[in-house]
Amino acid sequence: MAIFSRRTAFLLAASAALGFAAPLAAEPVSPFANLDLTHLVVTTPGVTRDAALTTGSKIYVNVADMKYGGFVRVDRATSGQTIDGDWLLAVPLDTERNGRIYTALVYRSTGGAPEYVGAVDSKAGTLEVSVHDGHLFVTAPLYAKKDLPCCPSYKVVERILYSTATGGLIQVTRQTIDLGQTLATPSPSPR
Repeated sequence: MAIFSRRTAFLLAASAALGFAAPLAAEPVSPFANLDLTHLVVTTPGVTRDAALTTGSKIYVNVADMKYGGFVRVDRATSGQTIDGDWLLAVPLDTERNGRIYTALVYRSTGGAPEYVGAVDSKAGTLEVSVHDGHLFVTAPLYAKKDLPCCPSYKVVERILYSTATGGLIQVTRQTIDLGQTLATPSPSPR
């Protein structure tokens, strides 16, 4: 065990504060960082630009085999590294009906050009997608028969990975969360 004198400890602290210490490990740079994501989406096989719904800089696309299309939402795109070291990118499509997103296009990169791997769809309400902790997380509402459109009883969270064996997205886990459960509030104490 090395023991430092006060002077050595002071010099080490001062050099670290002035930036002379060893550099921290750099965060990995996403291969999607400098891409034109709108161009990526409109040139994806099975995705067609809808000229009738496109307005100015807002590009509307339809996706083959999906119920919903939408406006490309580059500002809500999310990417991250998978547990295998590949990268996933999810680009949501906004229907512009109350800002709802029902579909997101998913791309994969091993460091080179991105490849389209599929689309995820909520089927029943606003979809949330994010890439973190090495997985793609897809969250969608689940409605009971009595639920109003504003208020689903449950939400479903799917953890998804890209499978090289199938060449597509596979569900790793699926969790249903009861949104009606509330923490019990303590009853007032009798006086």
